[in-house]
Amino acid sequence: MSISSVAGNIRKGVFGLTNVTNSIGIFAVAVMVLVTVLDVIGRRIFGSPLLGTLEIVRFMMAMAVFLTISHAAVHDHHVTCDVLLVLFPNKLKIITEKVTSLLSLGLWIMLSYQLTRQALGLWRAGESSMLLRIPVYPFSFIAAFGSALLACVILIQFVSSISFPIIEKKAES
Repeated sequence: MSISSVAGNIRKGVFGLTNVTNSIGIFAVAVMVLVTVLDVIGRRIFGSPLLGTLEIVRFMMAMAVFLTISHAAVHDHHVTCDVLLVLFPNKLKIITEKVTSLLSLGLWIMLSYQLTRQALGLWRAGESSMLLRIPVYPFSFIAAFGSALLACVILIQFVSSISFPIIEKKAES
């Protein structure tokens, strides 16, 4: 088995995982919408809001953001600002993109590490939401996992762009 086929399999696996996490994140958005609608109906029609709406929406928001962000990176759906970059020569653009990728990789690795530390602390402390008593640590672990997955995507894209440009073309077709 060649290095390029192993790298291609890793890429396929990680990118496939982003599809799964994206689906879960979309489901979290649907839950947020449903809970919010039920809260509004309960408040307006029955004079009684849905208990714990803000807690549920907060937890679902964390899932939605951190479970969909890597999928957006795979498909280049993140917003970029290239006002100055368009003025650069092509070689400088490429160097700037590589440096930015490395800085992004470092940021997401650090964020994942810190979120994991936070989740472990919340788990040990038995921290839960005030009203519904939902444990908080699973959502910190989800955020850490989503951050780590994004770091993997950035790393794969970076390595592919400098070492294995053929893998990128094969994976897209």
